[in-house]
Amino acid sequence: MQLLYNLTTQKALRQTLRNEASPAEGILWSFLMGRKFHGLKFRRQHGIGPYVVDFYCPEARLVVEVDGQSHFEEGERESDIARTKYVESKGIVVVRVANGDVYGDMEKVLRKIEVGLPARIVKKIQDGAMTITKISSTTPDPSCLSGGGTCKENDGETEISAV
Repeated sequence: MQLLYNLTTQKALRQTLRNEASPAEGILWSFLMGRKFHGLKFRRQHGIGPYVVDFYCPEARLVVEVDGQSHFEEGERESDIARTKYVESKGIVVVRVANGDVYGDMEKVLRKIEVGLPARIVKKIQDGAMTITKISSTTPDPSCLSGGGTCKENDGETEISAV
């Protein structure tokens, strides 16, 4: 049987990606970690076959990818398509969200993730069989993010810049 998840050859890469998460990934992680999102456990920078995905929920078989500007560059788009096809071929749903939405419209991001949940998970949530933790859609203070970049307050708004 071929190992599909978290290949040992990717361990250093996964650790580096976790330690150098983008500010947008850090913000989204603050909404997903600790079963905050409908009681579901998410893992960050999780290996699936030859790829490392941003967030993975094994119970829902759901991947969430945060797309920054680099995902729209030449060649990167094709790489994203290949990754998505591979992951979906393993029976896993892929939800892609844009950096800008993470910064400006977290409600939209969370709704998009909810739409990707399989019917069996949605039914458990509706039946009350799963704990739903109320989360605020207010973007957390970015200074708590583990990713690179800088954060500063400017006239009551937080400005985030990636490294």
